[in-house]
Amino acid sequence: PGSEESGVPAIEPLCELDVAYGPLAGTVVEAGEVPLAIDELPLVALLGCFAEGDTVVRGAGELRVKESDRIATVVDGLRGLGAQIEATEDGFAVTGTGGLRGGVLQAHGDHRLAMLGVVAGLASREGVEVDGIEAAAVSYPGFADDVAALQS
Repeated sequence: PGSEESGVPAIEPLCELDVAYGPLAGTVVEAGEVPLAIDELPLVALLGCFAEGDTVVRGAGELRVKESDRIATVVDGLRGLGAQIEATEDGFAVTGTGGLRGGVLQAHGDHRLAMLGVVAGLASREGVEVDGIEAAAVSYPGFADDVAALQS
């Protein structure tokens, strides 16, 4: 949780977004950007798979002490689906290839990894089976129903 002392707001900001399709370009997420995006960084890795160029995250060592070592599990999980991704001490580097093959992703009891696997499955060529999908209910009990509604 955030606090005034840490400089991170205790309440996450809300906004409305207008979203449009466009090509993805690799990016660099620096340490100063990590605190407000820590939970979204696994999705940044996934997006990097579909981007042109390299996507690099630095200064995210905190990911190593979440429900799982999220750097290791995200890198291993996405690599198993066909990603060109490498772990670094405090983040990861992804070389965009335009997509993912698909396969099986182990959730390791981590809700964010379970949801990452499902989203990767929606975007991959062959789909993704998530071993441990029930972990998603920890933070998003209606996740499976909402994903199913998107597919109908």
